[in-house]
Amino acid sequence: MSANSDNNISIIIPNIRNIPDSEMPRIAGLRDGRWSSTTKALLQRFGTNKLNLNTGWAATWESWSCPCCGRYKSQIARLSAGNVLLCNLEEHHDHLVDHCKTIYREAMNDLPEGDDRVQMSRAEGYLMPLIERFARILICNDCNHAEGRIKYELVGEIERNFTFTTSEIVCFIEVEENRPHGIDFGKARQIWQSAKADYHDRIEFARMMAHRIADGRHRREARHAPVPEMQRSDRDIVHDLVRGALPDLWRLHLGEHIQARSISRDGAGSSMKPRRPTAVLAPTDREYAEVDRVRSSESKYWRNTGEDWRCPCCNRGKRETVRKSNRGRWTAGIHQVREYEPERRPDALEWRRLGKHSCPVIGGYSLFLICQDCRDISAALMRRHVQLFPECLTLENRRELAGAAQENASYDTDFLRAFDLATENEPLVSGIMGFLEHRREVRHMKAEILRIHHQGCSLPHSRKLVAAEKANSGQCDEHCADSYVKWMLEEEERLDNLEKAERTFNSES
Repeated sequence: MSANSDNNISIIIPNIRNIPDSEMPRIAGLRDGRWSSTTKALLQRFGTNKLNLNTGWAATWESWSCPCCGRYKSQIARLSAGNVLLCNLEEHHDHLVDHCKTIYREAMNDLPEGDDRVQMSRAEGYLMPLIERFARILICNDCNHAEGRIKYELVGEIERNFTFTTSEIVCFIEVEENRPHGIDFGKARQIWQSAKADYHDRIEFARMMAHRIADGRHRREARHAPVPEMQRSDRDIVHDLVRGALPDLWRLHLGEHIQARSISRDGAGSSMKPRRPTAVLAPTDREYAEVDRVRSSESKYWRNTGEDWRCPCCNRGKRETVRKSNRGRWTAGIHQVREYEPERRPDALEWRRLGKHSCPVIGGYSLFLICQDCRDISAALMRRHVQLFPECLTLENRRELAGAAQENASYDTDFLRAFDLATENEPLVSGIMGFLEHRREVRHMKAEILRIHHQGCSLPHSRKLVAAEKANSGQCDEHCADSYVKWMLEEEERLDNLEKAERTFNSES
């Protein structure tokens, strides 16, 4: 290649779903998966062909070791009671930050719309690293499970938003290769007592800073566009050229296909916790007809779903979900849930991240009808852990927790595993909160434009005034602000259509 002339290159984008396993390392460098030689060696070593390998394991290289217990992947993998090889790594983060974000946003919600809210929103991302006791980190499932079990077993003794650091976890776990950790609860109590004062001090610091920033202190002027890069990297330039030549490249979803080739969910729902035997009683035809009559009169979801409906989580049909309650009465139900989906549109990702710190970006949601027992998994979990949100479990999580669901019987839910899953989903919940805030922002922007318009300005001029206010906030320049306002109005229409579709779904279901 020459720097003095044009250079032409051709790239073959493989069909990731069909290429041989031996080709995967070439396009998934420094990653792992069911296709890797290490994983295949582990399956052979443990004498099984069943594999449960999650995204954390797939996202790391084959020789990765846990920064907490120090074990390598070959020492972490272990068999479940169902002879499934478990290869799972989890993201560990400080729950104190979630609690302090709530404190901070309560103070921000008391402010009127305008520059004060912009200042406070911008400051949040800089403040939280000063509050958290440790940065997000990937650890093995056994270390994460041990930390969760401590808080589960010592509920009432340890503050619910306290999280042990990796250097603290290693002090109370008893490590063995290819086995779950033992736990020294006495040492965990001692660590909590030593860390308690610092924990409460950080909360007070967050509360103090929230009030100071809300009062207009610590303002930071940023009325100009960000300083441009003095020299762009070759990688960024080539990326822009490729994206310009192939504007629809993102529609190939290459990263998603690599992940799909890498992870495995064999044995989802198989828990180390033994299932208690349950006496199962199925309704007679007459009893089911009465349940169907009553539920049809009370629930549009039940009334409007046919007998061929099956729960997308447990795969049971309507009649198979009918069971005796603890009071001896027949009970059943069908409920709507939202399954939130990541934003994939490149332009939307750029605008949504404008002036924000990295977090999962949610673009919308799909609606599903699930059975009462699958819905009640999260309800029961929230009764045990009141700090959790209804969105803490995905459909896939419920599917795992339901396992091989028994007809006409309730679940013996492994709530320790459910709590682990809910904890893993906290970045997703943050993304959902961000999506709901985004929806509020687009509504406010349209309402502000209409307010100015009703005072006598034309709609184009009203949009320009709102764009000028956005530019003055320092988050983008004037040209960028015009484009942003245009995009936000398009977003308002898109989200309004999404809600209309939800209302149609509810009227037809």
